Amino acid sequence: MWLDAERNGDAPNRYVLTGKNSRQHKLYVIIGQEGWVPDTKDGLGIIKYTRKGQEQFDIVANGNQSVPIDTYVITIQGRYLNR
Repeated sequence: MWLDAERNGDAPNRYVLTGKNSRQHKLYVIIGQEGWVPDTKDGLGIIKYTRKGQEQFDIVANGNQSVPIDTYVITIQGRYLNR
């Protein structure tokens, strides 16, 4: 799973969301949850090895930040690999 957004540094699970009304507005987020790990091989978000057809993860603010009022669109991409 990964976000269709600018990456924040080298960590594959950290992103910068840009405001819909102003590109100057930024919201820094991290995706993940227990059991998920950063995809260091392909550098695309997070991965989880499971046989379940459905899983959950969180999108949380990365640290203490003052976020300007705006609309922040989140587009999530993913793929399921059957091994």
